[in-house]
Parts: sequence; C-alpha cells; structure tokens
Amino acid sequence: MLWFTRSEWLPSLSAFALSDNALYYRLMHLSASWFLIINYKSSWHNLLLGFGMGAILIFDMYAFSMVHNIVTVATLSFACFSIIYNAKGFERNLSIFLSGSAILYFCIGFFNNTFHLLIAEIIAMALIMVGKLREIKLIK
Repeated sequence: MLWFTRSEWLPSLSAFALSDNALYYRLMHLSASWFLIINYKSSWHNLLLGFGMGAILIFDMYAFSMVHNIVTVATLSFACFSIIYNAKGFERNLSIFLSGSAILYFCIGFFNNTFHLLIAEIIAMALIMVGKLREIKLIK
C-alpha cells in the first residue's frame, strides 16, 4: 500500500515518515513489530526484533538520521543472526542464503546510486520475512 499510495518518488522506505501516506509507513512498522512481539514464544529473538522495528519507527530519518541508520542496520543484522541461529541442517543453509542476499541487496542500495534504495529495502525485507516465517513455522 505504501508504494501504490505515494504522491511522489521517495528514495527509501524511511523517507515516507513525513509523506502524505505516512499512515501506511507507520502501519507497516507497527504490524511487523507487533507480529514479532506476539510470536516471542517461538524465539525470544522476536521480542528484540519487534522492539528494533519499533525503534526504527520512533527514530525517523529526518529528526535522528544517524540513530535511525544505526538502529536499522542493527535490526537487520540481528534478524539475519536470528534466522541463522534458530535453523538447523538444510534450513540453516537456506537461512544463510536469505540473510546474505538481504544484506547484499541492502548494501548495494545504500552505497550504490545506480540501484534504488527503496527497491533494495523492499527486497531485503521480503527475504528476511521469508526467513522469519520459515523459522516460526519450523519452531512451532
């Protein structure tokens, strides 16, 4: 919804914090954080990730750009660690691939101007989402 209701081309997901459709940006972060917090019983890592997603929302890129970037990288890194740590066997190999791909896409989008950061963030979030859903499904 965030992408389809935008009124202008923005460079990243975080740039939507002050846009016309900021409601969808906030809903995205709140739904992700509450989903993770509710599923804390499958892994205590989900509780920390839920608070990390909330912290990304609290420290928006306009008011706290450095803190926002640090919290974003820390949350992404911990999500990757979590899906690798909780996996075993073939699932661990798949988790390493998903995590490595997410980090690679995010870094390419962040450090390279030829690949749009917004697309890189969406791809990275989708890869982490697949890993977390597989983790929750396998642990339960």
